[in-house]
Amino acid sequence: MEISDPQLDGADGSRNEMGSACNSSGPSAGLHMHFGRGLILAAVVWIVVLLTWRAALTADFVFDDVVRIMGEERLIVAPWDSWRDMVAGQRPLVQLSLGMNHYLGGLDPRGYHAFNMLVHATAAAIACVAALCCIQWLRIRKSVQMTQNSAYLCAFSIALLWSLHPLQTAVATYVIQRAESMAGLFTLTAVLCLCGAARWSRSPVACARERVRVAAWGVAAVCCCLLAMAAKPTAASTPALLLAIDVFVVAGSLRAALRARWFLHAALWATTLALIPLGVVRGLFASGAGNAGAGLRVAN
Repeated sequence: MEISDPQLDGADGSRNEMGSACNSSGPSAGLHMHFGRGLILAAVVWIVVLLTWRAALTADFVFDDVVRIMGEERLIVAPWDSWRDMVAGQRPLVQLSLGMNHYLGGLDPRGYHAFNMLVHATAAAIACVAALCCIQWLRIRKSVQMTQNSAYLCAFSIALLWSLHPLQTAVATYVIQRAESMAGLFTLTAVLCLCGAARWSRSPVACARERVRVAAWGVAAVCCCLLAMAAKPTAASTPALLLAIDVFVVAGSLRAALRARWFLHAALWATTLALIPLGVVRGLFASGAGNAGAGLRVAN
């Protein structure tokens, strides 16, 4: 993912490219996402994470894995067998992944751990690219003084530090913790999508193709929010995180962020309504066994 240096931009932040078929004004024109050096760094991160956590393939089921997978094997079904059973809980995406693992390998823990490792490695690679985008936005706004090579090194270091930290051990060795890693994967992807959507300029000279492309980034961000909540309801904080990144990293102020992308943020916050069909709101007032609610039921 090669990102242009703002030093090459014009005084008004626009790119000085005579051959561009669709020039958009404003600093967002300095952010160009395409395959290149950043993607290579992300691939390196992906490989390093898999190699580092490869020993997890020899691990067995532990803690809640024994209860949720081995003890409740009858509830782990392939989606084409029973959609109702799959979406019965608050984490349907996790249940779907467990069903696929069970369909392909039964109770062999290697397949479950392999899936966890792939999710974590992919999240780390996306974290590298998302960090690179955020750093570049800060450079474009001249909030930080950093060379392009330093930006690459910083994003690469952030991704590795986050993904290889010992606190991440449970992500690879604890199967049920895939709820955290899957929610994190889609949250980081939503951050990346926000950076892509922010490229749109309000200038009337912006071409229709560019607007459609950025609208697709926005739709992808909304879908990622929904998927993150389907993995774990705590991802309901994702819209707030995206708004904070837009305000402090991309736009520079709340007014600028809402003026440019108010509709996108409204759609992102609307995804929290998915907590209702997921049973999260109802679960807050329940205290039954196995329920993750807060037990706010009124005492008799």
